[in-house]
Amino acid sequence: MPSPLPSRSNNYQGALDTPLSVYLWNLVMGDVAARLAQAEAVRADFDELIAAGTGQALAVIQANVAPQLTALAQQVATLSADAATAQDIVEQINNGSIPASVVAETAARLWLTPGLRDTWNAKATPGQAQGMVDTAIAALKGGSLPPGLDTLVEIATALGNDPNAVASLSAAVGARLVKAANLADVVNKADARANLVVPSSDQAQVNTLRVAKSHPLAEAADLNALDIGGWFDVLNPVNGPGAGWWWIESQCHNADPAGWRRQRATSFATGAVYHRVRSSGTWSAWRAQGVLVPIARTAVSTPVAYVEHSVDFNEFMAAITIAMNVSAESGGYHRATLHDAGGATLDTMQSSLAVTYTNHTQSAILWGQDGFGAMGGIGSTSNISTAAKIRVFSAGGNLDSGTVATFGIVAP
Repeated sequence: MPSPLPSRSNNYQGALDTPLSVYLWNLVMGDVAARLAQAEAVRADFDELIAAGTGQALAVIQANVAPQLTALAQQVATLSADAATAQDIVEQINNGSIPASVVAETAARLWLTPGLRDTWNAKATPGQAQGMVDTAIAALKGGSLPPGLDTLVEIATALGNDPNAVASLSAAVGARLVKAANLADVVNKADARANLVVPSSDQAQVNTLRVAKSHPLAEAADLNALDIGGWFDVLNPVNGPGAGWWWIESQCHNADPAGWRRQRATSFATGAVYHRVRSSGTWSAWRAQGVLVPIARTAVSTPVAYVEHSVDFNEFMAAITIAMNVSAESGGYHRATLHDAGGATLDTMQSSLAVTYTNHTQSAILWGQDGFGAMGGIGSTSNISTAAKIRVFSAGGNLDSGTVATFGIVAP
């Protein structure tokens, strides 16, 4: 689209790309000449009015026409200056140069440089600006809020429109119990115990309600002094069923915990269980609850000379060793020998069946420091009071298959 020509409507301003020609010059200057002629005609009219001596016309001129003449004179001066400037520009263009004033930046005229263009293009669009606002609001919320609490007005309403809500909440929290105080900050402990249906003010008794895990007692704690109910663990207890680690279950009578109690002890090592009761202030002896406790199990899959198991007869009154589907590489009788802790042989027993790779024997051997023999058979009369180990083997060669298992017997 071509640029508009200089005219009255644009104060004879031309665009830089408007070609300067005789036609353009005559067009502009002709219009200027016409306007000057009009001005001179107006001035002649004024001269006639003045000459006529019409005071009223003079007053009208003074009131209405004079300002127009002044403005017109200013326009003529401006046009004359613009014409002179245009003439200078035309001359400089014809001489092959452009005046600096034409290309210089002003407050009303800025040239778009690549840097300014990039800066402008980097500015956020309305859509991007809205996105940034939405992101900032989401960050302020910190995530999805429940309906009814997702605006500041709703939150203020939920807080009771209390301008001191934080102080009120802090005061309320300050009135709560402190976890680290472990109920030491309860104002009225008697009322608290009554509300919790705790039977006594004895702090130790209150602490005995333990179901998640057992409560540790000090090493060598006296079980006679354990006058609270609960679940405990202890090492080498005094007045206990023996040395080592034990689980203790304690029950106390509600009305007379000092006179009536029941304790059950379970060995960590063997699983042996003992119990005793306190009746009218007197403890009974610890009594073991009869049970078979697995001690060792050996599966034979490659040839071995024998299978050996050890038993601690401080924990058990006797032991049973069972040979299941035992076979040997060559013929020979099934045998078992007892040994002391150092390995010395104390006694030997032999079954009446030969063991080979073609037949498998089953046998159960009852043994301990008081006896040694097959189940239902004749026992040994040898001195085996130091027995601690049993070996199962075949007189004819290595054992090559089967399973040997030993169990400890806890006296009832």
